[in-house]
Amino acid sequence: MRTIKELRAKLHPKNSFENKYNIEPDDKIHLLYVSPKMNATG
Repeated sequence: MRTIKELRAKLHPKNSFENKYNIEPDDKIHLLYVSPKMNATG
């Protein structure tokens, strides 16, 4: 498991997008499901 200091250094603003996030090609389908509520309680 990574330490907080390692993760914080990785997310530093001076790092490029590729260094911040591990973007690797994979054979998964990534799906974002959003269900907004259109009333006062949601």
